[in-house]
Amino acid sequence: ADLPGLIEGAAEGNGLGLKFLRHAMRTKVIAHVVDMGSFEGRNPIEDFEIINKELTKYSIELANKPQVVIANKMDLPDAKNNLDSL
Repeated sequence: ADLPGLIEGAAEGNGLGLKFLRHAMRTKVIAHVVDMGSFEGRNPIEDFEIINKELTKYSIELANKPQVVIANKMDLPDAKNNLDSL
């Protein structure tokens, strides 16, 4: 499942959150791609935590599915520090 629109508040219906979360329930494993480059001033650790909170709010079953975390954009300057922090 590709869920690029999963945002804070998804479990309450923000954006297309409920549709995306329902779709994610059918997966066996969650592959969580995290932008480690802090692109556009984003904090990758906060982003990761927000998404996991949304999974938990929607369903404990969904939150407990196995996750693989994929560190993306590791060629950017802040990426190594962000990965170490995560």
